[in-house]
Amino acid sequence: MAAFEYTALDETGRTRQGVLNGDSARQARSRLRTMGLFPVEVRGVQEQAGKPAGLIASSQVLRDFGWLLCLGAVLALLLGRFLLSRRFIRARFDRMLLDMPFIGRLNRKLHAARLTRSLAILTKSGVPLLESLEISSRMIINIPLRAAVEDAAVYVREGERLHKALEDSGWFPPLLVQMLASGEESGELDDMLARAASYEESELQAVLTAATALFEPLIILIMGAVVLVIVLAILLPIFEMNQLVGM
Repeated sequence: MAAFEYTALDETGRTRQGVLNGDSARQARSRLRTMGLFPVEVRGVQEQAGKPAGLIASSQVLRDFGWLLCLGAVLALLLGRFLLSRRFIRARFDRMLLDMPFIGRLNRKLHAARLTRSLAILTKSGVPLLESLEISSRMIINIPLRAAVEDAAVYVREGERLHKALEDSGWFPPLLVQMLASGEESGELDDMLARAASYEESELQAVLTAATALFEPLIILIMGAVVLVIVLAILLPIFEMNQLVGM
């Protein structure tokens, strides 16, 4: 036997509320009628969890405290910008991005393409390699990668090969390092830099295309779930009212 919460009217029109035991909601309504009460709403105590109470409570919180949530979001953004303006915190944050599975690969390919393209343009224009490295390092916004390029410039100044200096950092793709080694051995580093830049850009475009194809169905599923919850929250009370009127 289940428990049912009820709202009913007595003979004088006063509202009565309470809990009644019964095998079903229909039986509970019948018992209320035998008690001289007109049932307005009868619902199982266990059914409350299935109703959109959580959604209603969330909407009330947004209505009453929405301005506080917006203020908190703005303060959080300002605090985040302030913390990221500190070089030590920004360096740790950039390192965390590089260590993330997908974002790290995307970040490394982006900066590898940017670095090789910049070096290819500068060396092709006759700028010395050391100066080209110093200029290109300023175009890299990720602090660990920028530090790796700056260290590579120091090693090149001391007589180290470019591909060896980049390989020692451990941040750049092995294929890129091999292409640079081939260019240095053949004396056509500027042409090999241009080829490496084209390759890294095509790889970056392929990764972005795959990510877009992967996330589109996921976004559609999430939006569909949100719409379903909203529709159920609106329609379920209407269906229950129709059932009450029919009984």
